[in-house]
Amino acid sequence: MLHEDTIILWAQVRSGDGILYTHDRGKSWAGRKIKLGRKYYYQTSNMHFLSSQVGVITSHHDPKLLRTEDSGKTWDTIKVPENTGIIDYLQKDQSGNLYAIIRNTSFNNPNLIKSTDQGIKWDTIIENCGWELKIFENKLFVLNDQNLISKFDLQGNLLSSFTFSNPNESAIRDWFIADEQNIMISRGNSTFTTSDGGSTWTRVLDQACQIVDFSTDNKAFVLINRFCLESDYGVDYSTFAYTEDGGETWNKGEEFAGTYLGDKQKLGANKYLTSLGDNLFEITK
Repeated sequence: MLHEDTIILWAQVRSGDGILYTHDRGKSWAGRKIKLGRKYYYQTSNMHFLSSQVGVITSHHDPKLLRTEDSGKTWDTIKVPENTGIIDYLQKDQSGNLYAIIRNTSFNNPNLIKSTDQGIKWDTIIENCGWELKIFENKLFVLNDQNLISKFDLQGNLLSSFTFSNPNESAIRDWFIADEQNIMISRGNSTFTTSDGGSTWTRVLDQACQIVDFSTDNKAFVLINRFCLESDYGVDYSTFAYTEDGGETWNKGEEFAGTYLGDKQKLGANKYLTSLGDNLFEITK
């Protein structure tokens, strides 16, 4: 997370899990160890800082939510509603209210929880809502395991929903909301866009990708992923690519090993902050 020149990120290192932070935009770094979750697991699922001081970390496997008011020097365990097991997809709306998906230890019964006091108190606002959450202009968009995307207001009232193609086909891998009408989705080995809120879809890329950015003026910036079998083992390769004509043509960079992008934050026009593997990048077009 970036706030002016302060960057705070989660790190998993041999000496223990914790956060790394810099107050000079990456010129120097310091770290703080945090005990969260079980050993040998990917323990954190989300981290979100509302400012350079106030932040919340949620956990996989152990039902835990930690909160700090001093940039991570000290942490308090926060009580969340029942049904705990995994707390994921931590998001905030334009007023700074926090939202997250919470599931039981069997990965079932996902509920949407909300905090209006910077993560101190949490309440369930939608039961059995879905698996992934995104927020756009104070609307909640929730994706379930049947490829159904539902739109709710901030109080949890259902406004509309749509299903992308056949729900029995491959699951949606990534999705990006430019506005309520313009959405990009990657699933299987293809990427699609809609400009009418999901009524019709256009294939714009015959490859799977992770979506970094997508806008209403036919521009998109993605990380294309490719699996290659070399000798007796598989290798994942990736290429950054962008389009300015709705996917008619794509400008691609050099291919490199590695595939998974961490949290992505837009810093300004054509500039992004993201992690890839063990590295943190500031990407400029």
